[in-house]
Amino acid sequence: DLKTKQERSPEQPLLYCLKAANGSGKDQVIIAATIMWYLCTAKRSRAVITSFSNRQIVQQTEPWIRWLGALLNKKLGRQYVRSVRMHHAIPEIGSRAELFVTDEANAGEGYHPDPGGRMMLCMNEAKGIVHEVYEATARNSGYDTFMQISSPGRNSGDFYLTCIEADEYPKPLTLGRWWMRKITGFDCPHLPEAQRLAILKAGGGGDTNPLYESSWMAEFSSISE
Repeated sequence: DLKTKQERSPEQPLLYCLKAANGSGKDQVIIAATIMWYLCTAKRSRAVITSFSNRQIVQQTEPWIRWLGALLNKKLGRQYVRSVRMHHAIPEIGSRAELFVTDEANAGEGYHPDPGGRMMLCMNEAKGIVHEVYEATARNSGYDTFMQISSPGRNSGDFYLTCIEADEYPKPLTLGRWWMRKITGFDCPHLPEAQRLAILKAGGGGDTNPLYESSWMAEFSSISE
């Protein structure tokens, strides 16, 4: 029943995965906005964001979180969101976001909600996160939201298996089960046709070449990361 509001919880978390074309706006539109919304909408909200790539965190994910925090501060006329490298907090309500790179498997474990609060996990460019980090993440408890977001790569690995397992839109979302959306380059009006043609040519021509399938059509293929 789509008219019935579902409340996520540690017992029935929201499990969301997104496979999307390169350049579709995963960091700017989905991750940063979701993180800022999560921090603002309940006291003592904790968001933990990771990626296998330091470049992804430093140059893509964190700048957009910082930008939205600055916009919110300007709107409110005070420093509501405070940001330092890899940490963003709203001290007034005890909410915070932490970003880290999965350079060590055990770096992904040991995260839990603050007392009386809630927690979400987010894996960015999940296709590159190794199995040992997924195992470490399984040791975390108490989260009510878990997001895995990536452009697709090779048709193997933990992110691939999550997508295979998930119910795909337009199937209804069921809390406690993985639910997936796919965004192709055709769904992104800001991506120019010239980019699509360049990817098509670079992949060797034909819309079934692995590069085009992965980068534009958001499908897993034989191409490596």
